[in-house]
Amino acid sequence: MDELLTKLGESNFQIYGYVDNVATVTWGNFLTTIKERMDEALIIMQNWCKTRELMINPEKTPAMVFTRKYKPEQIEPLKLWGKAINYISSVKLGT
Repeated sequence: MDELLTKLGESNFQIYGYVDNVATVTWGNFLTTIKERMDEALIIMQNWCKTRELMINPEKTPAMVFTRKYKPEQIEPLKLWGKAINYISSVKLGT
C-alpha cells in the first residue's frame, strides 16, 4: 500500500491511508475538473492493482462531493473497473 500512496501523492492527490483503506482527496473550481482528477486517481489505483492481481470492490467504494453550494449540479459517475461508484452524502469512519 505504501507504493500506491506514494504514486498518488506524486500525482498531487491528498491521500489518507489506514490499514487497507485509502481516501483520495482532490479539489477544484469546477465539478468537471474534480471528476477528471478523480478519474486519474482511479486509473492509478486500477493499474497498481492489476500489477499485483488485486481488485477494489466498486460496491464498497463510495465517493463524496463537498461544496458550499446548497444544491450542487449533477456530476457524472466515477467508474472503477467499468462500474459506477455511488455518491454518498455522509460517511462513517472506523469499524
